[in-house]
Amino acid sequence: MLIKPEDNKEYELGVLNWKRKAYFIIDERMKSENFYIGETFLSPGKWAFPPHRHDYDNYPEEVEMDEIYHYRVSPETGFGIQLLYNDDKSIDNSYTVRNGDTVIIPEGYHPASASPADSLYILWFMAGKNRYFLNKPDKNYEWVKNCENLLK
Repeated sequence: MLIKPEDNKEYELGVLNWKRKAYFIIDERMKSENFYIGETFLSPGKWAFPPHRHDYDNYPEEVEMDEIYHYRVSPETGFGIQLLYNDDKSIDNSYTVRNGDTVIIPEGYHPASASPADSLYILWFMAGKNRYFLNKPDKNYEWVKNCENLLK
């Protein structure tokens, strides 16, 4: 199947310092048994936020999906930050991501940010047996999602 640029679905997500563009390349519109594929563009200093996870099959609130993030940074000498943590903090990691890095996200909340001087591109792949684009926000940041419409 050939997917052309005009086949992508564009979204503007978030507000303020977590405002970003996302493009869905493979989603419900495409024939795919297990995959979602998309890309996110973070301008300098922006975040992919609020933190969310895809850990449990608890439809319609959340479905279990593994995820992979592949990064490109502009300029290539720049960096971004990837956080990965779960509710009980048995996973609580921070990664400095550089151009060409890839992070596997088998579970946990996974916000990312671009440095104040660099742009961060994230190509993301999600896979799971129950293919729905659902996630559960970190309960400590649910209010952020609830306030976005007021801030727009």
